[in-house]
Amino acid sequence: PPPKGAKALLASATAALLLLISSLTALVAAMSERTSIPDAKTLQRLRSDYGQAQSREAPVSVAMAQQEPHKEPGCVKKTHRYFCGSVKATSYTMLAMISFAALFWVPIIWYVIVPAILNMLAGATSVNIKSATMADPTATNMKVSAVVEINNAGPFGCDIDAFNATIHSPPEDSAPNGRPIGWMVVPPFTLKGNGPGIINPTTMVHVTDAAAFNKMAKGMLNGDDVPWRMTSEITVWSMGIPFSISIDKQTVFPPIELTNYATSNLEMSHGNTTTNQLVIDADVSFYSSSPMRLEGFGTIKAELYYSVAGNDPDLSPEARLRQGGPPIRDDHVKIGECHMYDYRVEQGMNTIQTKIFLDANYATGQSLGRWASEFDQTIVSVGPTNISPFIDGIWEGANDMPGSSITLYTATFVTADTLVKGYNPKTGEPCKVWDGGIDSCDRGSTVMGMNPFKREWFIKDIVYDTYFEEEYEYDGTFMAKPVPGQEDVEVPFAGGTTVGNLFNIPAVDFTCSASKVLGRTFSKPGMWAGY
Repeated sequence: PPPKGAKALLASATAALLLLISSLTALVAAMSERTSIPDAKTLQRLRSDYGQAQSREAPVSVAMAQQEPHKEPGCVKKTHRYFCGSVKATSYTMLAMISFAALFWVPIIWYVIVPAILNMLAGATSVNIKSATMADPTATNMKVSAVVEINNAGPFGCDIDAFNATIHSPPEDSAPNGRPIGWMVVPPFTLKGNGPGIINPTTMVHVTDAAAFNKMAKGMLNGDDVPWRMTSEITVWSMGIPFSISIDKQTVFPPIELTNYATSNLEMSHGNTTTNQLVIDADVSFYSSSPMRLEGFGTIKAELYYSVAGNDPDLSPEARLRQGGPPIRDDHVKIGECHMYDYRVEQGMNTIQTKIFLDANYATGQSLGRWASEFDQTIVSVGPTNISPFIDGIWEGANDMPGSSITLYTATFVTADTLVKGYNPKTGEPCKVWDGGIDSCDRGSTVMGMNPFKREWFIKDIVYDTYFEEEYEYDGTFMAKPVPGQEDVEVPFAGGTTVGNLFNIPAVDFTCSASKVLGRTFSKPGMWAGY
């Protein structure tokens, strides 16, 4: 069977032919029905037929008067005689005029005026995207499904055929009307008249300008309302008749503002000696208030950058975010990358399992040390780096990394035995005065701590500074005297000199100005050999 469009056109053609035939017939009949005024003889004969044989003589004044030419009542010109004749002639004339009007005006109304009105109503129609899902991106395209509210400004419902739409970027100085960045096929849908309607299209967006799309996507991730402009030629079916109209509509996709990024549950996994990286398992969480969803992105990779100066422990959180957060500056150093598995974004709180690959460099060491010391830090993540040209690099944001919840160094203390006397690490005996080298005598503080990771690990070649909580100014006296019980011990190779005689040194007073610094502690070289 022929389509409904062909049926409508065939019916219109048949009606037009019948109207043309009827109008020509009426015109011929009207022209044959001309009406004439009878002369005197004819009038006399008509009177005799009706019993009036004698004609009435008109008064002399009347008879001698010049007769006025006869005028048909209601007729002004000869061309109007078709309206002044019989009822039949007038009816044919009116029918002819109606047929002519139908033949002339109906096509104009349906194919000129009605499309113009539809274009005007299409311009007044608003399009609002209630929610959307972007999924399965490739190098050149991405699947998009949405819940769209279309407010039909027209009084009639309509069916819209599938159409190919061009997507334009937001206006800019070099392109006031935006620039084409891609295209998509919009599936067919139906709208009710004079009111809003909801459609659920799913289509594939094909990106033709990756750089322009990337710029637009960055604005969306920053929480900006980014307008999308769509142009196309579409076919609208109304009352069974197709109309071709042009559309140029602008709508706004919901922004995807991801906030409250945080890294937690850090757990050391292993070290990779081939890449010289430390691998840490962690959870990355963030919040999305947007109805825009992302899914099917697989594993997303992002680069991590760290500013040593911007994460100084003495900075306030606001200053740390300002100096250590985005944008990337010269003092930011790449410390590794983060792999986020099964990446998806839904409205609300999101948590994603990740692996962090940390490079072995100075900035990484500073970051790990501050984390173990329970200092909060700000790390900048940039990504993704592995999805597609029109998506890669659209995110550059601050990632807050709270300090460890487990105190690495729980206590440090010094005594006379450990700091002054010292002990032999092999025998445990007190150090000899004449044999106090680093190989046979250890002096220093006693440090106790806890492992913030579940996995065993070693800390080698330690150097750390010790500070007071507040500044102190203090005085002291330096005294050198033998260890009690060793005063009479003879010093080898000293010719019988005793320890008491050798170290009979007068006391020395000293003063330390106000400072928070207590001292620096470092591990003895070689003490971690074998680990």
